[in-house]
Amino acid sequence: MKIITLVENLVYSTGLSAEHGLSFYIDTGFHKIIFDTGQSDIFLKNAEKLSIDINDVDYVVISHGHYDHTGGLYHFLNNNSKSKIIAKKEIFVPKYSRNSKYIGTEYKQELIENRIEYVDNVMQLDDFIYVIPNINIYESIDTNFAHFQVKKVIHYCPIYLKMNYLLF
Repeated sequence: MKIITLVENLVYSTGLSAEHGLSFYIDTGFHKIIFDTGQSDIFLKNAEKLSIDINDVDYVVISHGHYDHTGGLYHFLNNNSKSKIIAKKEIFVPKYSRNSKYIGTEYKQELIENRIEYVDNVMQLDDFIYVIPNINIYESIDTNFAHFQVKKVIHYCPIYLKMNYLLF
């Protein structure tokens, strides 16, 4: 198995670029996987410089829905027509920083339709590759959740509203 960092905050190799974000290329010998896509198309440019053919990638696994892990997703999908996207269904829930700056992932149905597979149970991608979507947090000190917010939209059932209206 080979794991190559495509983008992260630092760069040590001449000719490669860095950005706030993360992306790994994983070659198991059976499948090729992109784990996260950074915040832009820099991971694609680095992959090209590293002679990694993005068209050969079978899966894109997204860890969570922040822009620095998903910002390159649509750039990738415009360059690869076969990869399945593996993510939790909450990936597109609007996310904000503590100062209300949007830091989430835009939903573009035309690009992900028929390509995304939402996972809420452990999924095996390869002999030694598993997607584990629900990991319990035992020590909240290990997280940084206090700095993030999620926007929840409440939908009302039209029948309930009509009934409610008729009751008054």
